[in-house]
Amino acid sequence: MGTLVTSTGIPHFDMPKFSKLPDAEKWEVLELLEVMRAAAGARRPRAYLAEVAARNMHRRGWSLKQLERKWYKYRKKNDWRELINHAKAPEREVASVWVTEAVIEWWRACCDRHKRSFMSAWLELVGKYRAGEMIGDVDWKKFWPSSEMAWREMGKAPPADMPLPPGWSYHNLMRHKPRAIETAVARHGRHAARKFSERVRTTRVDLPVGARYEFDDMWHNHITITKGYRKTIRPLELSVIDASSDYKPVYGIKQRREDVDGKRKNLTQADMLLTVAHVGCHVGYHKDGCVFVVEGGAASIPPWLEIVLMELSGNRIRVSRSGVDRIVPYGKWGYDRKGNPDHKAHIEGAHNLIQNRLDMLPSYMGSNSRVDKPEDFDALCNTVDKMLAAREMLPEELSDRLKFPVLDFETFHDVVDVVYGQIFDTRDHELEGWEKRMIRQWRALPGEAWKGEAEFAGLPEEQQKLLAPLIQQEGNSRVVRMSRREAWEAGQADLVRLPDYAAAMICAPLAEERKCPPAEIVFIANGVRSFYRVAACTGPDGARVELKEGRKYRWLVNPFDPRVVFVSETDGKYVGKCERAEQVDRGDDAAVKARIAETRKAFEEALAPQKRRSRPAALRQADDMAHNTGLLRAGAAEEARRLTEGAAISEERRRAIEDVSLDDLSGAKHEAADADDISLDELAGAGAPDVDETGTTASWDDLL
Repeated sequence: MGTLVTSTGIPHFDMPKFSKLPDAEKWEVLELLEVMRAAAGARRPRAYLAEVAARNMHRRGWSLKQLERKWYKYRKKNDWRELINHAKAPEREVASVWVTEAVIEWWRACCDRHKRSFMSAWLELVGKYRAGEMIGDVDWKKFWPSSEMAWREMGKAPPADMPLPPGWSYHNLMRHKPRAIETAVARHGRHAARKFSERVRTTRVDLPVGARYEFDDMWHNHITITKGYRKTIRPLELSVIDASSDYKPVYGIKQRREDVDGKRKNLTQADMLLTVAHVGCHVGYHKDGCVFVVEGGAASIPPWLEIVLMELSGNRIRVSRSGVDRIVPYGKWGYDRKGNPDHKAHIEGAHNLIQNRLDMLPSYMGSNSRVDKPEDFDALCNTVDKMLAAREMLPEELSDRLKFPVLDFETFHDVVDVVYGQIFDTRDHELEGWEKRMIRQWRALPGEAWKGEAEFAGLPEEQQKLLAPLIQQEGNSRVVRMSRREAWEAGQADLVRLPDYAAAMICAPLAEERKCPPAEIVFIANGVRSFYRVAACTGPDGARVELKEGRKYRWLVNPFDPRVVFVSETDGKYVGKCERAEQVDRGDDAAVKARIAETRKAFEEALAPQKRRSRPAALRQADDMAHNTGLLRAGAAEEARRLTEGAAISEERRRAIEDVSLDDLSGAKHEAADADDISLDELAGAGAPDVDETGTTASWDDLL
């Protein structure tokens, strides 16, 4: 009698081994366990096994002889592992004794040296082995006694037909080739190998608006033209994206023209300074802190600017640089400067989205013109260049009527603005981390426009009660994703901004030194004139600042926000900012009158100091006029009598003379008794003019 068969299953300490079996073998082992237990409880175990074998005669390994063999082994050892079919589940692969660790390492190093083909690496291994070199820890002399050449006498050099050791075939050695990440770093470098490494997964579910800004530049994949320039222009863009809302609060497009030396002008550090100043002083950042993610190229922040941002924001603005991977693998001469796109993945994805939306525009040149450029692009450029040259020879009325196969830069800029507006306002997106950015919409009847909850809350209570049953009907309410713009605007309340003088500090190298004009200063950008009112300069404390005429100041206009010009002393002391004089439509009478009233008010304010200074002189003039009027009144009758004495005049003329008054003779406007009532403004000619009884306007010349 053998060992008693227990009813226990697979022990828990054997579960790791059981889990490594193929699924089919797992089920077979469990089924055999049930058969063994049933046979142990049967009166005639062999008869039961014969019955099981008859039912499973179609299955390999379930014959009566094999079941009996497994039964006796299992009963003797009471071990479930005796039921495993090792032909279907081998415990380990049989490796060749000649494929040692040293051989594998030599083979992988050989693969690293060959940049295109593993087959060429294997041919090198075979050639060096048959040339007598040591491959790892195996050479032909060591293998000779075990080879088919053992019956021959071993010479000093391997024969030309020296066989390879078992396991050294190309197919078998490819099982030991380097990993994909090792091959990538050996053939292309660390930058290319990153795509085979583990990824860091992040989410923006709880990332507030304004907490992370990513800066980057982009080359648009089109060419454009502009009036007055004889070459095609490729637009360049410098933009900032808020990682939380995926919204671009700032983006600017620049023309890539040539300078006087014939060099193309790309995006520069000055463009980045203006962008950073606009983000910090106008857009704002989150009150709890913000990270400016930049690269090491054009869209970079120099160390001195990082210090300025940290100090002005109270260490709430930090700068994160992607940088360049400077670790060079062994055997490499150096490295190529490449940034880490994963560090600013949000704006890289936004670049791809806008490029996809603009691919229908003419003059598309491909995402990489070296490999995917349209085959007619060169011919298109040649045609456009000839047309631009011919345009210079035509009169203006004819050149303006030419139809180019590419867009002009201004039209391209407008199209980009429209497409960005569509992207920012759409709800049809699948952005990550939008679980908390959902809004509920409603409508009263099918087919109506969807409305938001705020619009429902603004209705009268009686109307809300009437609409509630309609909204509760199926199809009249839904939950949708917020658009990028809505998500951005929802977080505006938590944004803070740097003071105005921060813009002057950040962009100090870009300020223009000019003399202060009397009333307005003019700046021209992209052919557009902007007028700024120097008399309306506001200091950092909000008080009015008087600029000295003719004195030199540093003036800074940010093209991202040209509504103000920042003014500083020549030594960098911040003075204030001047507002732009907005232009009004000639056809809008109300706007024109309002602007006139505003300028008149500024005019009176400008004259106020002079009026105060001239008040004493005006009072003296009023006293002198009153004195002269009294003298004229006293001698008026005597003078009239002298003029008419001894003259033969008619009674009618005498009566006319009697009607002549002192005022008529002296030209004075007021009686002596009223001379003290003459105001300073009337004497100085300020304010609204007075009108006499006849409706004519009384001027200062009348008073004299």
